[in-house]
Parts: sequence; structure tokens; C-alpha cells
Amino acid sequence: MSKTGPQVITCANQKGGVGKTCTAVHLATGLCLSGKKTRLLDLDTQRNSILCLSKDCRRVPDEELDEPITEGWEIYRSLEGVEVLAPAVLAPEQPPTLSGLERAIAWGGDLSHVIIDCPPSLEGWTAAALEICDHILVPLQCEFLAMQGLASVLASIPKDRSGRNKAKLHILPVMQEPDKNIHQEILAEVRKHLPTESCVTWIPRDPALSEASSFGLSLFAFRSRAVGARAYAKLVREVIDGWT
Repeated sequence: MSKTGPQVITCANQKGGVGKTCTAVHLATGLCLSGKKTRLLDLDTQRNSILCLSKDCRRVPDEELDEPITEGWEIYRSLEGVEVLAPAVLAPEQPPTLSGLERAIAWGGDLSHVIIDCPPSLEGWTAAALEICDHILVPLQCEFLAMQGLASVLASIPKDRSGRNKAKLHILPVMQEPDKNIHQEILAEVRKHLPTESCVTWIPRDPALSEASSFGLSLFAFRSRAVGARAYAKLVREVIDGWT
């Protein structure tokens, strides 16, 4: 990826239900709302990113595009203006490729950011997304089992010839409950052992996030003053101000 291209942020974790899609959707939406031209790539077979933005979210036919969509991909646009690209075929006989991701990132003009929502795996599409990105964002539940799984993510980060990580790692604590001692202990452990990789932002547990998804909207559109919306807005600002 050229240094003059967009910042590519891969949201990954081999465990399901840890907030990958929620984080990818709100980061992409928040960047768009901040005036950054952003694309969201939904690589999960369940297409949960599209479902989370399904309020008037529709596939855009080729005849409505100024430039034909790159082969093998479909484009969707939501009521909130988020552009989502998803592989047209997600099947074993159509394996993911690095060149396929490169085409999806390069298509359609100048971008500021590309957010990649990966399936709950460290293989296939996720491996390709980890290889191509500039930043790896790992949503981490505040529980010890999730901490143990973090080691697998760390081991999967591609290295350059000198043995350094190709992409910068960012760990985002999610579903945090400040009044629970165990959550505070885990947050402290992460910041102690991975101080430069820990996001300043953490995401609280907020039932409004699930409620917004059920209506096919981001929390920014559904309930912009909710604590979850404020937290994701802070993450967006952290990305804009500090991720280079």
C-alpha cells in the first residue's frame, strides 16, 4: 500500500461477539461524519456491517456508479451515507486474495480511511487484511479469557524483514463496566504490559448499541448522546488526531 494512500485499519479478533463489527461500523460512520472520505469493507459471510446499517441500506447497481465496481465486489450505501463494499462471493471455492483487497481499496477515487471488518478468524480474509493494513484495531472484552486470546492475535501480525510488526497495533477495551473491579484490573493489565498499543479510548457497555443495530442504524443516528456514542466519537477523534 502506497504511503500516499488511505489509512487502512483492520478490525480483527479470532473470537466472535467481541464488538468487531460494532467498532468497525461506528469508526467508519464517525469518520464519515467528521468529513473523512471513508470506506468500510465487510468481509464476514454474515455481512453484519451491512445489517447494522440496514435502514434504507441498499445495493447500488452498476448503472448508478460513475465508475464500474471492481470485479468480485458489491457496493452498498446506507441512510447515513456510509459506503460499504462486500465480496460478491464468499465461498471456499472463491478464496480471498491480497490483490482482491487491494482492488477494493483502490476503486473509486481518493480515500482518507478504509476500515476492514473481519470474520471471527485469523485465517482467510483476516490474514489478507492483516497483511495489507497500516493499523490493527483489536476490540478486547474486559475478561481474562479474552486476554488469553489476545496472544493469538499478536502472533498473527505479519512481520517485516527486521522482525518488526508491519502494522501498528491498537487494543480497544470494549464492554467496559467501570464499577466492576475485574474490568478495572484487566484494563490496568493491558496498559501495563502494552502501554504503547493501548487506545486512550475505552468503550463502555451500553445496551443502546444493540438497540441501534436492531433498527439498522449506528448509535450516532439512533441516540447520539448515549454513552456508547460519545465513546466511539472519542475513538474517532483519537484516530484522526494521532494515528499516522
